[in-house]
Amino acid sequence: MEDTVCAKCPWVKSGFCSNVEECPNYVESWWQEGQSGQTKLVKDCAPKRLMQQMAALQSRFEGVQAASEQVRNETCLMKGHFLALVDASRKVIEEQEKKALSQEVTLKIDKKD
Repeated sequence: MEDTVCAKCPWVKSGFCSNVEECPNYVESWWQEGQSGQTKLVKDCAPKRLMQQMAALQSRFEGVQAASEQVRNETCLMKGHFLALVDASRKVIEEQEKKALSQEVTLKIDKKD
């Protein structure tokens, strides 16, 4: 994460504050870098950092939304396949039950004769 504070700040240019550190938008924060684990002091202009973070979050949100839509579509497809499988299984079971009943009736008729 890099600093976002700059010497071209309109507050400093207008004379509202004498240097960047006195600017009302100036923020210092400590961050820990990913793999190295070292801490780093980041000097930020709050509105700039906010806009950068919002852009990053928007990008991530769009990725999550796309993944969610893909899962939804795949789930609907799987539901259709599952219902077709259940329907086909039901038909096979009904046919086998009919065959079993007809064989049972045939056996009973044969025994009576």
